[in-house]
Amino acid sequence: MSDLKAIQKVITEKKLDTASAKVASECMVELCQQCGVQKKLAKLGSLFENLTDGIIAFDLNLIVIDSNKLGAKISKEFKTFYNDGKNYRLNELSLLKEVLLTKKGSFNNIEIVGFDEHGAKHIFNAGASPIFSETNILIGVCLIISDITEIQKQARQLEDIVSALTHDLKTPLIAAETSLKHLLDGYFGSLTEEQKQILYLLNQSNADALRLVKNLLTVFKYETKSYKLFLESVDVSKLLDKAINSVKPLLDEKLISLKLSHTQFKFVCDLFEIERVIVNLLTNAIKHTPTRGQIEIKALKNENGSVTISVEDTGYGISKEELPNLFERFWQSRKSGLNSNSTGLGLYLSRQIIEAHGGKIWAESEINKGAKITFEISEIV
Repeated sequence: MSDLKAIQKVITEKKLDTASAKVASECMVELCQQCGVQKKLAKLGSLFENLTDGIIAFDLNLIVIDSNKLGAKISKEFKTFYNDGKNYRLNELSLLKEVLLTKKGSFNNIEIVGFDEHGAKHIFNAGASPIFSETNILIGVCLIISDITEIQKQARQLEDIVSALTHDLKTPLIAAETSLKHLLDGYFGSLTEEQKQILYLLNQSNADALRLVKNLLTVFKYETKSYKLFLESVDVSKLLDKAINSVKPLLDEKLISLKLSHTQFKFVCDLFEIERVIVNLLTNAIKHTPTRGQIEIKALKNENGSVTISVEDTGYGISKEELPNLFERFWQSRKSGLNSNSTGLGLYLSRQIIEAHGGKIWAESEINKGAKITFEISEIV
């Protein structure tokens, strides 16, 4: 009896011999499994078609063999793409050729500019990866491409608003800073100790507000990827000296001793941004170190060419529960207290800067045993 007849007999007579029943059962299971697979493939096909990214598959000759709706639309509407200083058709893009050349390499987050048939400019984010057969033979390349023109436009508009806002906020704060400094320096007559103390507190509050405004703008730039690093060869001694001089009044106020140990070397980084990181780490260490405590800075160049700089204090320390949150935005340790002038942006911004340099930053600490924060960046960024 054929498989089909066995199944038909089950349906019509609802009984059959043992052998036929086994065949029919196996066929029914297989049909159900195939039905389930087809349903899954249909769902995947629906997802594939409705992705917000364009997906285009090319063969080894870079001829389109498949695409989803958005991929087909991009292929049809955009005649040329600007990449590597020249205009190319979509299937001539260097990243596609590079994937086929390397056979295993893939590319992500490549920004290219496309021009439609009317010459209108669009900005695209593109990535590509190889396509292999079931026997692991290279058969083509897949391009994933998304139009980010509006996203970038909105980001620029928001950046302009934030920039204008922070500029407007900075102007009166800088004016107040100058006036308070002149008052404290006695430009407008002598002051009593009580008046000096009040003006000093006002000046500190003003400085905190100014630092917050500057940090907010910088954080925004890093989050929207609108920053630009100015890389140069930096002498580690000069870098550390500048950072230490920036926090010297805070060290003197709490009678904290600073130990500095480093080898003499140069490395490539954005001087202003890495100095900002070190100042942030020192300021944080000073804040959490009691009077007459100690802070140590270590800087060394590793055998692999990377540079490691750490700031270690003898402060209150950080609990294991709090360590994972240390570099999150607006996070503050419970040790800081409600009256702390911390904004919770310093360490978050430090992480952003180090990651922009292709590096990493981490913390080690135990309660009442101080804390050590270290960052590492490559010599060549």
